[in-house]
This record gives sequence, structure tokens and C-alpha cells, in this order.
Amino acid sequence: MQQPVSQATENAVRSATSFRPNIDIVSAENEVVILADVPGVEAEAIEVKFDRGVLELYAKVSPRNPRRTALSEEYAVGDFRRAFQLAEEFDGAKTSAEFHDGVLCLRIPKAALARTQRVQIRAGKG
Repeated sequence: MQQPVSQATENAVRSATSFRPNIDIVSAENEVVILADVPGVEAEAIEVKFDRGVLELYAKVSPRNPRRTALSEEYAVGDFRRAFQLAEEFDGAKTSAEFHDGVLCLRIPKAALARTQRVQIRAGKG
């Protein structure tokens, strides 16, 4: 049987443990959508920042209940971190985010200049 880990040891291990969330990146006409799996995270514990062309995702996972004695632990607990360098065609400052059932959805619009523009043609004599 596995011995319980002391709180100090658990905190030391936990502070060093972080995961890259699995993601899907989907391109649409006027935006790119990033879906990130962050299981075990509360919406209030997610931070998304945009700075100098880099979009950063950080999600803090609450520690397990320290008062329980585990007979076996195979599921690692740690925070999620991921960063993306955005092309200039995307406006990271206008990123919107939604969180539902452990999946974070980031919508990053294309900058106005990068969007396809349709030119209106008027009929008439030149």
C-alpha cells in the first residue's frame, strides 16, 4: 500500500507540475477559434492574457483533498499553461473567451485589414 504524502511534499511537487492542455485550432472566415481542454478547473481560476503578440493561457487546478488517504493515485494534478504567438493578421486584444464543461473556447478575430473586403461595383459610363 502506498504511504500518504506529506502536505509539504505534495505542495512542492504540485508547484512544479504543469500541463499543456490539448487544443484544437479552427480557422473561420473572420476569426480563429482555439478550444483548450482544462479539466478540473473552475472558470474563476482561468487567466488569458495578450501581450506583444503572444496569447497566454493559465488555468490553476485546486489541490486534492489533503485529508483523504489515497490507496492509489495515477491521476496527476497540476496547472495548465500554454502560449501562442499570433500572426499580425489577428487582433489578440479583442479575444473573447467562454468556458463550459472543462473546455475553454477562445475566439480571436482577424484584424480589419486582414479580412476579405468585397468591393462594390457601380454600373455607369466611365
